[in-house]
Amino acid sequence: MPTWGQWIKQQREALRLPLSEAAHRLGWKVQQLSRMEADEPRRKDGSPPMPSLKTVRKFAALFDLPLSVVREAAGYRPLPDGNEETGLGDKSEGLHAQILRIIKSFPPEDREAVLDLFLTQARMYRSLIRRRSRQPELTPEESYPNAPASAEPTAPAEDRR
Repeated sequence: MPTWGQWIKQQREALRLPLSEAAHRLGWKVQQLSRMEADEPRRKDGSPPMPSLKTVRKFAALFDLPLSVVREAAGYRPLPDGNEETGLGDKSEGLHAQILRIIKSFPPEDREAVLDLFLTQARMYRSLIRRRSRQPELTPEESYPNAPASAEPTAPAEDRR
């Protein structure tokens, strides 16, 4: 079985992708990619380095391969039930599986509606986060323009005593 560096070099060469072009697409310097392909720097025990999940995701996108294939090549364990990772960070690997379990807990005839509702809410939150990152001073009314007006704002749980 090839090392991570050998594997990415094989994949890159199979696509006839020059080192400089691959590095550019990854947003890296050529030297960074070259060192990774050479499995440098080595760990203290002499074994090749293990890439971060963020790096694994970048290579999955670069090579247009399923994340599970690239994860395995990098030395990560397969995700339960063959689920793909959501890309939300190392701490949320199980989030995708958890969401699927919740949706599957609904009766089959309701699953599509639940999934549509979930995706609608996810899009709304993504939009909200993008707006807040551009304009950090938004009021709650500006953040949720379609939300019903409440008589009084709700205090955080710690203030309700």
